[in-house]
This record gives sequence, C-alpha cells and structure tokens, in this order.
Amino acid sequence: GAAHAKGQLGSALRTYKNVLGEGHPEVAHVHNSMGGLLFEIGTPEALEEARKHVEAAIAITDECIGETDLTSAESRFILGKINLREGELRTALRLMRQALQIRENIFGYHHL
Repeated sequence: GAAHAKGQLGSALRTYKNVLGEGHPEVAHVHNSMGGLLFEIGTPEALEEARKHVEAAIAITDECIGETDLTSAESRFILGKINLREGELRTALRLMRQALQIRENIFGYHHL
C-alpha cells in the first residue's frame, strides 16, 4: 500500500541523493513522486511533508532546467492542490496556472 510505496520512494530518494547529488533532476523527480503520494494520503502531516517534497522538486528543476520541465509543472500542480485543500485559493490558482503554462510550453496548446 501507500506505506510500502513511501518506504520505496524514501529509499530511492536517499540513494539518488548519495549517487547523483542533492540538485540532480532525478532527485527532483523522486521528490515530486513522494509529494504526489503524500498528497493522496491526505492527512495534515502527510500534506505538510508533501509540501516540502514538491517545493524541493520545484527548487531543483528551476535551478537545473528552468520552468520548462514536466516535473516542474507536476510539482506546481501538486502544490496548488495542497494549497487548495488548505483554503489558499489565490495561491492554488497561481500555481495551477503556472503548471498549465509550462505544459502548454512543452506540448503546445492543442495537445492539452
């Protein structure tokens, strides 16, 4: 279940950080996956942890790649969903619009 998946992602995150370094795009991808899983778990503690993971993913992708990466879009969308659940509607809307813009830049408007 979710606990097993969280353990597997945690192990992957530690390994990737050790082998590739904290700021590698693959580390961002694992942070994003962990954030998505924790969002789905949905407890207040899980949401707080999810926020940390997706914020880390955004920081890494913005630093390494810029706002042109699908992980960056996915992380912003998850962070938007977290903010929406917490009642931060303006922040949620801003993040979801950013996510949509990145996806449009990657895939084109008609692909969505």
